Amino acid sequence: MRSLVLAFVFISSVLLGAVAFAPMSVLARLPGVSADGLSWRHARGTIWNGQLSGIEWNGNAAGNIELQLPLLSALSGQGHDVVWIAPFGSARANVHIRPDGVSFDNLTATVEPSAISGIDQRLASLEGTITVRAGAGVLHRQRCRALSGNVSTDLARQVAIRFGRDWPLLAGTLACVNGVAVADLSGEATDGTAIDVKIGAPRSLNVQVSNSGPDVTGALQLVGFSPSPGGAELVLRAQEEATKP
Repeated sequence: MRSLVLAFVFISSVLLGAVAFAPMSVLARLPGVSADGLSWRHARGTIWNGQLSGIEWNGNAAGNIELQLPLLSALSGQGHDVVWIAPFGSARANVHIRPDGVSFDNLTATVEPSAISGIDQRLASLEGTITVRAGAGVLHRQRCRALSGNVSTDLARQVAIRFGRDWPLLAGTLACVNGVAVADLSGEATDGTAIDVKIGAPRSLNVQVSNSGPDVTGALQLVGFSPSPGGAELVLRAQEEATKP
């Protein structure tokens, strides 16, 4: 009996040690964490305190990720404290990692689209940021299962400054639509101009500007918008990006 107990203790110690010192690369390659088009140059540390650096998404630089999970936090059921930093933005969230996916809450993020490498030139010329607050969600094998949070941007305001208009900050919410993360934002200026924006992962964008008047509609067409009923429209899709040389 004593031998069985000692064997159990030994095996348990080996398993706990293997988990405690499992390298960061093991965690990053879990089916629920890895994604098509995602790669990195260096994986340092362990699953408790590690870093992925030189991250690339579809060949474009995407910064670094650092994560920490103190023992007391793990025992109390808290997730990893994950921080992402890139030349075009940053984010922080409490993340629970499972073999088949991740869940997260307390997400805050800021992204500057014009600084993203390889982005469509129509967006590269636009200054401004997109901000997410109080984000929470569940991703299962790269599919969006649940998503909530507040999102806002000053991109429309920055565009309007070019032709002497005062457009508002756009605000909206995050949600999952058919397994894809989507942000819906809108705002209305004092002159009656209405702006509606839908951003869908990974790289789709639809901007509708209505009640803007012929002068603004003409100015928008100069920066890549197309005429639409009552105003102008800008539509970008991932497949459109893929066809570019």
